[in-house]
Amino acid sequence: MGEALITWGIIISIIIGIRYFFKKKKGYRRQYSLGLKVAEEVQRLIKNKDYSEAGKKIQSQNLNDITQIIDHLSLSLNEDELLKWDESEDSDISKITLGVFYLHLAWITRSHKLAKDVSQKDAEGFFDYLDICEKTFESVSADSFYKPELDSRNIRLYMSLGDNSKASDFFKTVTKNHPDFIWPYIHYSELIQPKWGGAIEDLDKFYESLPDNLLIHSIVELKLILDSIIMNDNYFIKYNDNISEFAREKVIKIDKELNSNNVSSIHKYILYNYMAAISENLKLNDLSKKYQKLVDGKYTIYPYGLLN
Repeated sequence: MGEALITWGIIISIIIGIRYFFKKKKGYRRQYSLGLKVAEEVQRLIKNKDYSEAGKKIQSQNLNDITQIIDHLSLSLNEDELLKWDESEDSDISKITLGVFYLHLAWITRSHKLAKDVSQKDAEGFFDYLDICEKTFESVSADSFYKPELDSRNIRLYMSLGDNSKASDFFKTVTKNHPDFIWPYIHYSELIQPKWGGAIEDLDKFYESLPDNLLIHSIVELKLILDSIIMNDNYFIKYNDNISEFAREKVIKIDKELNSNNVSSIHKYILYNYMAAISENLKLNDLSKKYQKLVDGKYTIYPYGLLN
């Protein structure tokens, strides 16, 4: 339990600092490109109402970058800007981005408190935004070019709505067709944890079936390790009954793999944030400093959540 408290102390101190920074600037709207230039270009195009060019630029990107672009747009643009884009273009990408805006807003409203600590007002707001999100997603074309992105977001949506079966179906569909798409694995690794009603046996099967992809495997592994520490529930007891020993072994191994592999994906920042947080928890000071430097102020939704 002591390790869990230490980890939460690390995370909370970072969150407080980031919240202060963003509130000082412009409330919960924040830049979330993580340095992906095309995301910033698309944001400028939408602000300038050059919707057609924005759509073309998004559609030319790979799946993983499209996810980052959508998160950046839905977290930096306001509701009026997104509604005007959708009213003008009536496109699948404008609808998905608007739906993601409401999905993020649902979690910002709810916060990441335990259910028993969420006020009735915030709980009602949470489900109201999820309802708008669901209706918006349902308006997207069935044969949309962006169906993989929509399927990925639906994992998160239906987990939030408590329909784990439907969320699982979306995961199976999207990963079968797009095994190198990163975010469906992240969403699903949240869905099947015991805190959402999942079983350790399901976690084991999922963990052992992860693709041979350094970024996907490492991010998911570290996410489950940190969540395991925070929840004081060893998800990896099958492999080691000491979660700290297991975590130490994994971060050292992943660090070596990163030293010999050039990871160019923008989602490397998710991995760096997990490496920094877990290394600090384990008092691996050199690794913690190394990955805090690599984070370079680019804090990601996981492990730090959506900041209000």
